[in-house]
Amino acid sequence: MAALWMAKCGIDFRIIDKRATKVFKGQADSLQARTIEILDSFGIADDINKRAAHLLETQFWASGENGDAIEPVGTASEYHPDLSRFHQVLINQGRLGFLLQKHTHTPQSCLLTRGEAGQIERTLLDAIKSLSNVRVERGVAPTRLHLDSHHESADDPRAHPVAVTLRHLTEAEMPRASVVPQPGSFGVNPGDEAELEREPMGKEGAEEVVRAKYVLGCDGARSWTRRQVGIELVGEGRDALWGAADGVPDVDTDFREWYLPWWWWFSHGDVVGLS
Repeated sequence: MAALWMAKCGIDFRIIDKRATKVFKGQADSLQARTIEILDSFGIADDINKRAAHLLETQFWASGENGDAIEPVGTASEYHPDLSRFHQVLINQGRLGFLLQKHTHTPQSCLLTRGEAGQIERTLLDAIKSLSNVRVERGVAPTRLHLDSHHESADDPRAHPVAVTLRHLTEAEMPRASVVPQPGSFGVNPGDEAELEREPMGKEGAEEVVRAKYVLGCDGARSWTRRQVGIELVGEGRDALWGAADGVPDVDTDFREWYLPWWWWFSHGDVVGLS
């Protein structure tokens, strides 16, 4: 998304990804308020709010004394107007991809199906392609970041004070997408078929040094970029294992809160539900 804005503004940039391919399947269908604020800059927030399920309150339940039933223990508001005028919503990522495609004026190059979460990245890639000649450089990872200590470099608008060493990974070194669909199989996005396999660039195993004015680290909670500049991740950590699954409950129950986000607490683990 940052690359799309730079393409729209005519800023020179490179975008690298250590993975061999794009992401084909998404990992969540929830949008936080800050994400919607950014999407609002594309003029898409209103459409999202019209089509999404709004998370206004979460219900908390815990197992009772006998352990064979759950009891309500509290609620928590999910809307904080002092922090943002938006709040968290649930929206299928295939639908979000359609809205991005509509508002960024990218070509209708893909079949949109429910659950086609990789469509979000596909739409952003197509939008960047329509605005610039920049392509994502796959199988490229940073290995060193150095910032010039000369104060005049920081004040010179023509200076490029950041030096980043990039390594072009070999096929054996490249992380793969968790799910790589096969051509013609159900759920394959036709626009992705050309990217199911990475084309060799002829630079595998080589290194290069890039001089840049800025480096934008979009590498998540375990950010390599953050570690290189000595920024500590401040917050609460938890030693826990989580799994995510889509399904339809097939149980005989009198639980009435399926339509709300809920959290069940048990002695042996927790269950979170989003309907």
